[in-house]
Amino acid sequence: MRRAAGAMLTISLTLAAVSPRAATAADTAAPAGPSTAAVANAQAERAALGLPADATTVVSLLGSAGDVGTPDWGISMTAAEEAAVDLPGRSRFAHEVSTSVLPYARTLPGYGGAYFDAASHGELVVILKTHDEASEAGIAARMPAVTRGLKFAYRALTEKDLDVALRRTETLWDGVLPGIRLERASVDLRAGRVVVEVAPSDLAAAQGSAAALTAALRAPVTVQAAASVDFDTACTDRDHCVAPVKAGIRLYQGAIDNYNECTLGWPVMTIIGGDGQFVTSGHCGYTGSNSWLHPGAPGNHVLGTEQATAYVNNGHDAMRVSMIDSNLGYGIYGESRTVKGESSASPGMTVCDSRGHANLIDCGTVSSIDVRWYSNTGGYYVYGGSTTGIAQIGGDSGSPLYYRDNSTDAWVIGIVDTSNANFTLSQDIDTSLGCYFWTP
Repeated sequence: MRRAAGAMLTISLTLAAVSPRAATAADTAAPAGPSTAAVANAQAERAALGLPADATTVVSLLGSAGDVGTPDWGISMTAAEEAAVDLPGRSRFAHEVSTSVLPYARTLPGYGGAYFDAASHGELVVILKTHDEASEAGIAARMPAVTRGLKFAYRALTEKDLDVALRRTETLWDGVLPGIRLERASVDLRAGRVVVEVAPSDLAAAQGSAAALTAALRAPVTVQAAASVDFDTACTDRDHCVAPVKAGIRLYQGAIDNYNECTLGWPVMTIIGGDGQFVTSGHCGYTGSNSWLHPGAPGNHVLGTEQATAYVNNGHDAMRVSMIDSNLGYGIYGESRTVKGESSASPGMTVCDSRGHANLIDCGTVSSIDVRWYSNTGGYYVYGGSTTGIAQIGGDSGSPLYYRDNSTDAWVIGIVDTSNANFTLSQDIDTSLGCYFWTP
């Protein structure tokens, strides 16, 4: 949103004397129920966790006293559902798997990828090219003592193959579908396919070219309509948090007002020079002033200025901003947990987002870690991941994405960039911006 000159509108009202009247049914009508968007979001996140997601169930639960999941997780659940789903247990399991099982599995010549089956209690699924008893035994031997299950799937196309197919959209899309904009393309690891999304008005034409896309990308392709056009979310009060800062506080571009706001993602250290800085979404700094302010900062309220960006076509939606080292911190606004390190996302993992403008903690499920989407601010395509159940609003761009390991620890997954909760992966921030995440 850009600052615009506004015109003052004067409205003259004449008040007439009225006679008292009795209350009518309209005066005492029940408040409106949840919005269509809220219902759809709740349905998606409940379905991802294997919970009943029909509209009747969701509408009756949203905003009710029985919804105990929303305050802690941003996911509508009853107490019984919350206990059965066991999101803390899933997070512990994912953390242990990422440090013990996956490093070994990635060394295997037949490794094809891995994901957590969120709809099946968070079970680990490891993809191999073929059945291999030795490899499977090695993986099983490294499983955590407290496990949520292990299953193997077999197919020739690996996660790397699918990622290569995704990147072919950079050069081959326009040749197959000229004049149709690709809104988003992502790797669906569970199904072993690439999913491409276009505007609903372009769906029929794109589906007619599905076979040509499959041939060009050299991988199975599914064409579907984008649920909504994805908009970068840069636009407002976690306003007093410095020395040290916390991930998730509000940033203002150039001036403290209601325009061009974003969220501080994570404090970082530069690899060269060891300078304390922070990262947020790259599209935030695409236009206008690149001085970033926070009302809690003393003096002129400037936290710092942009130092490096990865926000280029076929890059990553992230930038690095200077900050005095005394502001370095490893807390997350709204959380009792502190950052213990950086971790890799896996499909099916439960993750949370501390949203600056919305001023809440919202959790959901990683749906893909190989996504290429159209970023409207610069007209660029950028790479990252996507989630189900996290819906950002203006000003939330750059919000820190993480998973909860236990009651005290959190692990960096990335920063959320768009209204449909696409996110930039932590490892892409490291490599493209020459930094590492600040931890104790």
